[in-house]
Amino acid sequence: MNNLAIALKEQGKYAEAAAMHLQTMQLREMMLGKDHPDTLTSMNNLAIALKEQGKYAEAEAMHLQTTQLREMMLGKDHPDTLGSMNNLAISLRLQGKYAEAEAMHLQTLKLRETVLGKDHPDTLTSMNNLAVALEKQGKYTEAEAMHLQTMQLTEAALGKDHPDTLTSMNNLAIALEKQGKFHTVIESSRADSEWKADPGLSNLIHESDGSRQGVNRSDKDAPLPESHLAQEVVDYIFDYATNGNAAYDFKCMHVSHRNNQETILADFEHFY
Repeated sequence: MNNLAIALKEQGKYAEAAAMHLQTMQLREMMLGKDHPDTLTSMNNLAIALKEQGKYAEAEAMHLQTTQLREMMLGKDHPDTLGSMNNLAISLRLQGKYAEAEAMHLQTLKLRETVLGKDHPDTLTSMNNLAVALEKQGKYTEAEAMHLQTMQLTEAALGKDHPDTLTSMNNLAIALEKQGKFHTVIESSRADSEWKADPGLSNLIHESDGSRQGVNRSDKDAPLPESHLAQEVVDYIFDYATNGNAAYDFKCMHVSHRNNQETILADFEHFY
């Protein structure tokens, strides 16, 4: 029943999935008890199905209950408990409770670093999700630094061409763009270097910043502020552009993010 519910969710049949998860949870609670790991798995999965239907308050309540029960039964530093904390933070963010989401993601990140290690995929997920929460509050400089760290660690752990690395690169580019840095740094690098990127990437650079002509500065004659982080990501993008499909890959990610900014790694929930 649990697997069927997951299959329904994967097909976008969220209401049916929620009904099946609810039925499974009720039966497991009756047969195994409310605090049994399998019952808690059903609670977590039901909460995710509720979230997918936009029922964020209900999802928050269910994730909170799951987190509390898992902490009591498994301990606060158990991976399943940390997974519930991550999911709870996401449900908070989706309701606009950004400060609470930030605090929960930060707590989850610290625990995951201690328990799993800094380069574990779940830890990198928490780093990304924390960066998203920071970005939602307009803390773009902090978000930029966090996205850069995520990208570098993901590259070291998974490789430069891994989809998660490319997605992290895109997220960092978005953070730069929101600060007005992306266009500026690329134009500066283009003038100061002799790199020859794929023409598609050159077009993408302008397309990704099409709404911003020039630099968002009140004093156009003032020197441009240096951005070490911005330069690093641009160098990374340019370096990657020497590979065949770099422009296409980056463009697909960037356009996808602009069309649906909540889907890029921000909702890394897991079925536990």
